[in-house]
Amino acid sequence: MATIKISRAKSCTAALNYARGQNQLKEPDKAWLVNQGVSPELVASLHNRAVVTSGLNIDPAYASSQMKQTRDLFQNTGGTQAMRVIQSFDEHDLNAANPADWDKANQLGQELAQKMAPDHQIAVYTHLDGTGHKLHNHIIVNMPNLKTGKKYHHQNDFERLAKFNDEIAMAHGLSIISNNLNRRLYPHTKFPLNRRRNVR
Repeated sequence: MATIKISRAKSCTAALNYARGQNQLKEPDKAWLVNQGVSPELVASLHNRAVVTSGLNIDPAYASSQMKQTRDLFQNTGGTQAMRVIQSFDEHDLNAANPADWDKANQLGQELAQKMAPDHQIAVYTHLDGTGHKLHNHIIVNMPNLKTGKKYHHQNDFERLAKFNDEIAMAHGLSIISNNLNRRLYPHTKFPLNRRRNVR
C-alpha cells in the first residue's frame, strides 16, 4: 500500500526547493544504494534528493519561475501559494533499490497530478531517502487554474484524492487499505494510495 498527505505551502519556491533537494542526496543514502546492488556508476551520478522529476503543464527545471509568472498573471495573493502532496509507497509495492521503480513511482505521481488538478502547473519529485528508504513523491501544485485563474479548491479534498489514489493503485496492481474508517477529514491525514520528464 502507499499513503498520501496533503498540506498547504505558504512559499511555493520553498516547497519546490525542498522537493528538488539540489545537491542534498546524502552519502549514507548513496552507500545504501550501492550495498543494495545499484550500479556504482548510476549512484555516482545522483546528487539531488529527487532522483526523478517530471511536470504537468510545466518544465520542472524552471518550475519556480514559471509558477511565479502564473501567480503574478492571475494576481494570486493570499497565504497559500501552492499545495503539497506527499505520496509514499510501501517497500512491498515499489523497491527503492530498483531504479525502474523510481520511474514507476514518478509515473504514479504524474497520474495523481493529472487526476487531481489537470489545469494546474504541477511538479513531481521522487525521493528514496529518509527512514526505511521508502520511495515517495513530493507533488507541488501551483494554486491558480491555468484556464480560469481561480485557486485550487483544497477544502475537504482528502476523500477525493483518496479515491483517485485507490483507483491508481488498483490499476497498477498495488495494495490498498480497504477500511474506510481509516480516513479522516483533517490536515496531514494519511490515506491509502491506494509532461515532460527529467530522469536523475
